[in-house]
Amino acid sequence: MVNQNAAKLKLPKHMQIHPVVNIAQLRPYKDGADRFPDRAEANQAPEPYINEQGAIFYEVEAILNRQITPHTKRVTYLVKFRGQDAHENLYIDEATLLEDVPELIAEYEKKHPRSASKQRKR
Repeated sequence: MVNQNAAKLKLPKHMQIHPVVNIAQLRPYKDGADRFPDRAEANQAPEPYINEQGAIFYEVEAILNRQITPHTKRVTYLVKFRGQDAHENLYIDEATLLEDVPELIAEYEKKHPRSASKQRKR
């Protein structure tokens, strides 16, 4: 407790948020196992890789879609990360993915070739 109205949370280093919160935001944890005994246990997401600079990296599971960003005319891919829910999917620039996961880009392009009119020079 920081004072009567605030508590300091113990958070992982990769979470870059302020650890002090108002106690009105806190409540006891209840897992609900007694109310929902048939509920499947939640899958534990894999731990992210954190480099020396503190940047967080997750393993790419699949590439789901491709789009051309209207303003920049750059190709971006919708990426699904291993262990993450669909709402965590992100569009990531083609150049970044070609460095990190070129085999997944090649696999996606093989399954979903670009039309001749939309081919982009690399």
